[in-house]
Amino acid sequence: MPPALSYPALRCISENLEAVKRMHIACRSPSFGRIDKSIPINMNSVIVDCQSVTFNNLTVEFYYNDQLLFRYQNDRQKTVMQRIPETMTPFKSIDRFFDYFLKGRKIINVDFLTARYIPGYLIPPVFRINQLETILASFTDYLPIVDSCSFPLKRLSTPIDEVEIFTHPVFCSAKSLRFTVFENEVIGLNDINKLICKNVEFGSNSLLKMDIVELIRYWEKNGKEIGTRYIFSQDYDGHIEDEISGLKTKFDGFIDDLEGINERFLPSSPRFSIPINSKSRICLYGIETDSIDRSQLIISVMPTNSGKETSALITDYSSCNTSDL
Repeated sequence: MPPALSYPALRCISENLEAVKRMHIACRSPSFGRIDKSIPINMNSVIVDCQSVTFNNLTVEFYYNDQLLFRYQNDRQKTVMQRIPETMTPFKSIDRFFDYFLKGRKIINVDFLTARYIPGYLIPPVFRINQLETILASFTDYLPIVDSCSFPLKRLSTPIDEVEIFTHPVFCSAKSLRFTVFENEVIGLNDINKLICKNVEFGSNSLLKMDIVELIRYWEKNGKEIGTRYIFSQDYDGHIEDEISGLKTKFDGFIDDLEGINERFLPSSPRFSIPINSKSRICLYGIETDSIDRSQLIISVMPTNSGKETSALITDYSSCNTSDL
């Protein structure tokens, strides 16, 4: 019989074990369960909703007829249902499940946290995360469940209800931003100039809330760091094409094929190369996306010579994939 694993060996194996499998083992091994929560747990993604929670490929959600649905997304897509006690509400059942697996853990590492709902039991247990996406409320509502050592975030995607958020240290320090502004807010040039992040995606209908020409003129006059890339998304292709066509009257002398930039350009829309100085230029163009009826307007600052440097910048941009809210 081989010798038992030492504690350091068991800790090393447990920390690198897939999270859902590790939870499964901890539930069935009382001896391991006693030390499980003292060992950091690593997850690729966690999605917190009002009636469901997802850890990696395991989703637990309240189902009709007072049942909990356990759905494991793998090749066979296994699904199990379990009836909850009559005295327990749907929300309480999800809380109990989340509490059982996460409460008391010292370190919970999550690459991508998506938050639609904040259960009270998550405080003080918090996540150490790389990326945060919030759906229904500003990211500030979810900061109590994020460990301070997570900052600066690699990516932040959030709606914002006031432009004062542009000066928030968490918002400013994120390496990649995607945000949607509520309907009653307008984005002014002064607000845009507060953005430190070089890779920014503006959510749907943001073009209706700001002056693109004013932004470009400001960059022409005051300069902008090479590598800056702003992405404007819309819900249908026509609006992007109309916006670019409207810019043609303002920048007609700067129409350019942008050779050396490997993008899926909108075939019917003009592209622009607007010089800032002898070393940099503003490239403005529309691109197609994989989403149906959705295109994007790109404004980026690139080196004047569109050789290897430009290709390298495009490669860097593609590695910072921004998904739709």
